[in-house]
Amino acid sequence: VTIPAKKLICPGTIIQVQQTLKQDVYSQSGTQTYTAITGLSVSITPTSASNKILIFGTIYNSQTQDDYANVFALFKAGSHLTAASGTGSGNRYGAAMKLRQDGSGNAKHLHHEYLDTAGGTSAITYQYYMATEGQGYVGRTGDDGNSWYQARCPSMITAMEVAA
Repeated sequence: VTIPAKKLICPGTIIQVQQTLKQDVYSQSGTQTYTAITGLSVSITPTSASNKILIFGTIYNSQTQDDYANVFALFKAGSHLTAASGTGSGNRYGAAMKLRQDGSGNAKHLHHEYLDTAGGTSAITYQYYMATEGQGYVGRTGDDGNSWYQARCPSMITAMEVAA
């Protein structure tokens, strides 16, 4: 009788990688409630409930008004993943990332990463949500002038399954 060899996966091995690249523009007007950013989500189906899911996010964003803010949070299966945010209190939001426009109208790249536990073997969707005052954008500068240096850049979210 021949017994097939079992494939050994060492802890820390990257099992799979899923990525969504958002190249279009998303705008949100004065919504100080977390709202899903269309197209900035990724789904991953873990092979083991004990494995880890490493999330990387990069958001290129701006505001049209000086000193106004965009605030971002990571959601898992439609719920705020509060462990991936700072602790909010009073009127302060718990957030993963924040932009405060500096008056130049330029967009900024914000980066975030979080190590989650899979917790099951069903598909999991991770998505970034945004709250804003004034007019906030993802994917473009605040003034969006028609010049080469007013570049539009992508945002992305990557999920990697890591063996436990």
